[in-house]
Amino acid sequence: MIDALAKAGHDVEVVGPFDEVMGHAGALVRHSSGVIEAASDPRSDGAAAGF
Repeated sequence: MIDALAKAGHDVEVVGPFDEVMGHAGALVRHSSGVIEAASDPRSDGAAAGF
């Protein structure tokens, strides 16, 4: 896949797993039952917390 993208003219840079350059994510989901689920990206020092 990487070679195909490069051959198609795309600039490709391969980075390692959990590389900080890819950014960080977090999410909250509120279900119709009232339950809230949360997650944070393990590459950062963020946390999912409810109160």
